[in-house]
Amino acid sequence: MIALALALAAPAALVGCDSAEAPEVSIQDLRVGEGEAAQVGDSIYVHYKGWTESGSVFDEGAAGLLLRPMSVIDGWVQGIPGQRVGGLRRLTIPPELGYGARGIRDASGAWVIPPNATLVFDVELRRVVRLK
Repeated sequence: MIALALALAAPAALVGCDSAEAPEVSIQDLRVGEGEAAQVGDSIYVHYKGWTESGSVFDEGAAGLLLRPMSVIDGWVQGIPGQRVGGLRRLTIPPELGYGARGIRDASGAWVIPPNATLVFDVELRRVVRLK
């Protein structure tokens, strides 16, 4: 498994997309939370599991992250805002908002996330800290 793949690698760049064809994250609330809603720019604490659309789990765990561009993949920046503490959300992230054509390899060179993979994450939002 790759440790916290969503935060350590820079997001894939969107090249040549206009707003009419910009990719979007599919969001499914599996459990709606009742706490504070996350916003872009917040520090969030989550428990998550990530897998490719083919079913291969590549990462899971708990983490504290900054919810902003260049800190997490673009799919999280698009898919987490509005989620409330206590909520469990499934994000289906197209390659353009994940790791794109470059994918992610482990230390041995094996593909952990293959190029152009659609990613699926279950994200439980545990805490939001609003940064000033």
